[in-house]
Amino acid sequence: MSYFESPLNIVRFGWLMMLLSMIGFVISIAVSYIYAEHFSLSIQVFAHISTIVLAGIFKVAAVAVMAANKEIQKSSLAYLPKGTTC
Repeated sequence: MSYFESPLNIVRFGWLMMLLSMIGFVISIAVSYIYAEHFSLSIQVFAHISTIVLAGIFKVAAVAVMAANKEIQKSSLAYLPKGTTC
């Protein structure tokens, strides 16, 4: 079985990617705006581009976590006896 076939592994990986992209996003914002005078122009351009890319990674990871959580919820509801609700 592949690592990404389990919804729990997708949730874990999604949260890890969200954490790493958020850390990278904060660093790129700091390089782009707060400490810009300490970095060369090429590093600042890279930091600006990284800001956009890391935000996209965060969004994709968030959607993956939501989809995996929905799949977990759907599979756990399948085991309830008929006539019961959550």
